[in-house]
Amino acid sequence: CKLSYRLARGDVMNGTYGFVYSGLTGVGIGVFVINGTVLEGADAGGGKYSGNVQFNPETQKVEVVFDQFVPAGTFLVQGVSSQELEHTRSNIRLSLPPDFGDGESIKIEIPPGNVNIMIKRVSDDYESYAEGFLISPQQ
Repeated sequence: CKLSYRLARGDVMNGTYGFVYSGLTGVGIGVFVINGTVLEGADAGGGKYSGNVQFNPETQKVEVVFDQFVPAGTFLVQGVSSQELEHTRSNIRLSLPPDFGDGESIKIEIPPGNVNIMIKRVSDDYESYAEGFLISPQQ
């Protein structure tokens, strides 16, 4: 199929994606960019993501391997109290549906617990948010 071939080459996945996630005790929002097979992103809690993404034509799944930087003082949505030191969780592996589920809720296991995530392609106007952003209340 032409789409599988283009996905396998990475053509279709290039772009900017928004994601929302929730766990036992919280919610979050973020943005990542895919260029070829390279994924770079950030979330509103100061988290940073870097890794690789590839479409597996045999399983029809998007295989993602990434590292997640977590700043000191960040509460994880899985219900874990904040850590005193910044740390990086390495080699997190996910197997996701094509087009990352196109906004459908997906339950994934990222230690220390389950996270529900929704990922949707967004305008490339949001690409700069993948480098980091803050959300603050209106004054």
